[in-house]
Amino acid sequence: MKRTFTVLATSAVLVAVLIVLLLPVQVVGVSTPFVIYGQVFDSKGKTPLDGVTVTVTNLATGSAVSGVTENGGWYLVDLAHLEPNAAHAAGDDIQITASGAGGTITAVVARAEESPQLVRLALEEGSGAGAVPGFEAVLVVLVVVLTLLWKRKRY
Repeated sequence: MKRTFTVLATSAVLVAVLIVLLLPVQVVGVSTPFVIYGQVFDSKGKTPLDGVTVTVTNLATGSAVSGVTENGGWYLVDLAHLEPNAAHAAGDDIQITASGAGGTITAVVARAEESPQLVRLALEEGSGAGAVPGFEAVLVVLVVVLTLLWKRKRY
């Protein structure tokens, strides 16, 4: 009788330990994998660009994940790595922004039903990266004023 009780108690303790060890794995688990991939091209849409930062944002949650293009302008991001909230579902609006190489492009697509989802992008040339708004106008006015002053001083 005592031996049967010991075997049952030991079994119960082992089962409890296994449940405690496995429970956090199920609770912490990772989000649903969903791959978005594609290629980033120059403004003419012909030359693939390496080294461009691609940021993918789930507009429903505001969570984002980034990657960098390589090997012919290819990028690949997994929505399971969205931070701080990895939740996503089919139909969610997904914003994809590529910036670098003197240009930027932003596209919004609906998350597809099945993974992987292909999204190709072509950068918009001179889309504001490093540009100062109105700089050209100020420069033109400055040249006109200097020209007028120079002509006035000559006569």
